[in-house]
Order: sequence, then structure tokens, then C-alpha cells
Amino acid sequence: MLSSEYGDGVNRGEVLMLSGPPGAGKSTVARALAERLDHAVLVRGDDVLACVVSGFIPPWDPASDRQNQAALAATAATAREFAAGGFPVVVDAVIGPWHLDTFATALGRPFGYIVLRPTKAVTVHRATGRDTGSLTEVGPVEFMWDQFADLGAFEDHVLDTGALDSNATVDAALDMRSKCRLGSHTE
Repeated sequence: MLSSEYGDGVNRGEVLMLSGPPGAGKSTVARALAERLDHAVLVRGDDVLACVVSGFIPPWDPASDRQNQAALAATAATAREFAAGGFPVVVDAVIGPWHLDTFATALGRPFGYIVLRPTKAVTVHRATGRDTGSLTEVGPVEFMWDQFADLGAFEDHVLDTGALDSNATVDAALDMRSKCRLGSHTE
């Protein structure tokens, strides 16, 4: 019989979202976290967004709201189905508090919400130093960092990754996940 927990005490069916601006370390940390857990699934919001093959609008463009809402709902639906199958799920996506209701409604279950947010300078340095295929332009990276600069009631969900390597960030995320739980609908 399977236990109710997988490695590191993560419950079967638990969903943990790692969010933040581009360059914060989400993709690296989300993969490392999922690899540390037994039978885990990684759902990447960028992969879902890449399903838009015609008429794609950059997600930071205000005109992309309908596209972003649909992609968030699809990301949540994918995570929901894997979680319902008993897998711990790590979600890697740029989801600020302004989109949490869309994600939470489509997910339909409580989840952990952690925002990786190093300083703006570190974020820009990381993002602009990446290979092509990722967002590497300074303007959009700074704009998106600014969106996460003041999260109000969600500031206690922030993890500064500026001085942490990926293993230390995974440890910190696992430690803080219980205090960063949200219901199926955000408050």
C-alpha cells in the first residue's frame, strides 16, 4: 500500500506552485524540486502557453489577458488531473496575485504558492544571460519584476533566491510551503 506522503514529506496529490518574474530561478528550482520527490510531476506554464501557435501575444502585453487566462486555466487543469491521480505536482509559472483566482478556480483544490524573487539586478542579470528561447530582453524582464515588487498580503510567500543555489532554494521552498497554502479560492 502506498503511503500518503512521498519524499520530503510532500503529500500525494499536493500542488506546489513556484512563481515569480522571468530570471528568478523558477524553471531550475521547479525541476530540482520535482526530481527530489518520488513520483512527482512538473507542469510548466511556458509549455502550456507554447500551445498557442497562431496569433500569440507576449504575455506581458495588456492585450494578452484572454490568452493568459486560458493558459492559466489549462495549466491548472493539467496540475489538477495529475494531483487527482495521486502525484505531487510542482507548477512552474508566472502567476501573480492578480491571476490567482483564475488558477485556483480551475485547480479546485488547496495549493502552495511561493514567489521566487531575487533583487531586480539579479533577476535581470540571470534573465539576460540565458540562451535564446527564454525571455532575455531587459525591458520586459524589468516590467515583470516590477509586477512582483509589492505583493501586499502575499509578501510572506516571497523567497529571495538571490544568494541561494538551487538546492538551498528547494530546501527553503519545502520548509515554507505549509505557511504558503491557499484554499481552492484565494482570499
